[in-house]
Amino acid sequence: MDGLLKTLIKPDWDDNPKRSEILHAANLLQIGEFQLIQLAYKVWYNENLPEDKINKI
Repeated sequence: MDGLLKTLIKPDWDDNPKRSEILHAANLLQIGEFQLIQLAYKVWYNENLPEDKINKI
């Protein structure tokens, strides 16, 4: 709730700076953040993101 209040007062505040980096990278590539995660997983593990891991995201 504290994070929600801070976000309402200052919308550019982020409680998770890494999330901002992911959003920025996806924005630069002009793709969605979920697609960026899928592409990164494919590069790192040479396989598609498994269904069970998708459900955890």
